[in-house]
Amino acid sequence: MAVSGDPILTAAAIEAVKQWKYRPYTINGKAVAVVSMVRLHFTLTENDTAGVVSEPAPLQTMTPTSAPVEGTAPKIAFPTRVRVSSGVSQGLLITKVALEYPEEARQAHIQGTVILQVRIDKEGNVVSLELISGHPMLAATAIAAVRQWKYRPYLLNGEPVEVDTQVLVNFVLQ
Repeated sequence: MAVSGDPILTAAAIEAVKQWKYRPYTINGKAVAVVSMVRLHFTLTENDTAGVVSEPAPLQTMTPTSAPVEGTAPKIAFPTRVRVSSGVSQGLLITKVALEYPEEARQAHIQGTVILQVRIDKEGNVVSLELISGHPMLAATAIAAVRQWKYRPYLLNGEPVEVDTQVLVNFVLQ
């Protein structure tokens, strides 16, 4: 099961991981089921073919501390931060500070989209943001507004987690 990532790369990652072989995890000499999470990083190589950068290391692995109890399922370790699409994060938005179109940009007839990389904490607060693209005359206003936005916490299996997402702020002259 994929936790996060680009849908196109997720399918390739799942197929790659299905081919991996592991040594059995044992407790008291008996093989037991475990659940692991791995992170795969894709990049283009010099000849422009996709590939995994390096052998992935487990993010978190369930390690039982006592012998498993008959009939119980192992607990799954989940990430504390996930990446979600801008559409998902937009659905969690509960307080959106209105934008004031910069007068200098209005007079220069500048419009467009400012794209920000945003981290939202477990309480739904914007804790960091970075400008990805957008006109400099519009960027400062977008950053100042988004910094004040408030989101509902994103829940993963009922637990709040931090979120990385992109926010698109559109400036349109009317």
